[in-house]
Amino acid sequence: MIARDFRHITPRKFNMPFFFWLLARIAFGLRKLRINILGSEFAGEIEATGKDVKRFNEGDQVFGYRGQSMGADAKYLCMSKDGLLAIKPANMTYAEAAAVPSGGMTALYLLREVSIQSGQKVLINGASGGIGAIAIQLARDSGAEMTGVCSTPRLELVKSLGADKVIDYTKEDFTQSGETYDLIFDILGRSSFSRCKSSLKQNGRLSLSQL
Repeated sequence: MIARDFRHITPRKFNMPFFFWLLARIAFGLRKLRINILGSEFAGEIEATGKDVKRFNEGDQVFGYRGQSMGADAKYLCMSKDGLLAIKPANMTYAEAAAVPSGGMTALYLLREVSIQSGQKVLINGASGGIGAIAIQLARDSGAEMTGVCSTPRLELVKSLGADKVIDYTKEDFTQSGETYDLIFDILGRSSFSRCKSSLKQNGRLSLSQL
């Protein structure tokens, strides 16, 4: 399938910086596919355990992360007892839990690095993706005034996540709006300080995650 074959995905079509395209190309295979089953995050119920497994039991509801090994988009998955696997919180659905390992933890780490304060104005560019969607909610819970940037089909989603304002990047450039922010958080790392400087308050910060 073209979607899984990086021979058909040029750096121009890739939505992250060139370095990440190169790593992905190597990981998926330079000449032929090395990874045939995608998916790095998952949640589900344990069907069986090995004899040496003590932390988990048959029937446990769990969630976890496969990382670059992929393979999570499958009906059944075999994980090491020492792998990135944990019991799913009872108040979370499988879909909610599966979003936590990569996007959730990355968003939490990056936002802790900048110490968002209540009342600050924050813009998240890429607000509808796996990292951005959780970053919107975490920053909102910190009391920040949230602006999310996304494409037209995702506007209502970003509003529902708690954004006070949403900007459709296909129709408006947030750097030309005249608004200023305490923090601009660019999930894909495609902005630059020179481009965003006029949109930052005095002592404002630009965070380029490049993830």
